Amino acid sequence: IFIYVLFVPKIIYNQKKHAFEKKRFYDVNAYMSEMTQEFTSKGTIHKSLIETANTFTKGRMHETLHEAIDTIENSSGSFREAQERALKKIESKYDCEKIRNLHAYLLKSEQLGGNVESEFRIIEKQRKAWATAVEEYHQKLVHNRLEGVLLYGGLLLFCAWFMHAFPENLSIIRLTGIQLLNTVMLALFVVFFVVLDTKLNTSLLKEAIV
Repeated sequence: IFIYVLFVPKIIYNQKKHAFEKKRFYDVNAYMSEMTQEFTSKGTIHKSLIETANTFTKGRMHETLHEAIDTIENSSGSFREAQERALKKIESKYDCEKIRNLHAYLLKSEQLGGNVESEFRIIEKQRKAWATAVEEYHQKLVHNRLEGVLLYGGLLLFCAWFMHAFPENLSIIRLTGIQLLNTVMLALFVVFFVVLDTKLNTSLLKEAIV
């Protein structure tokens, strides 16, 4: 019981970290999708950021995009440099190579002008492939955790059945060594679960890049 209670804070932290990483991934995915569509129609980073920000009503991405917009609108220097600083703000909050690549292409496309619809269709296709790969990677981690727990739980059930299979006169359940071993196995169960659960804390913005 002491070991289980000891790991409760870590399990709670893991659940919050899982939710945080998933939210970051979905926000980044939605941002790149919306920004690509808006830039294709608007042709400017500033206008595209405004329209994209409107799709996020609250949360970290909402605040980040409005900070970026304020950076552009309140800058007294070069408009292009202001846009670069604004996009850097977004990149600093979301360490993702896909966002950096998208921003570099947005800046280049705005500078050169012209029709970029076909190029952005390719970018959108790459984003979808990346999103699918990340989701599959995350599901694999979830399945690994489940399989590990089932395997360990199955081992505990087998041990319990095996010990009860002995005749009463040969019972080993009440032996001190066996009781200690059972206690250790039960305590290690939560440790094993936490180790597998912690692997889900990895940043989904850095994994499965395609």
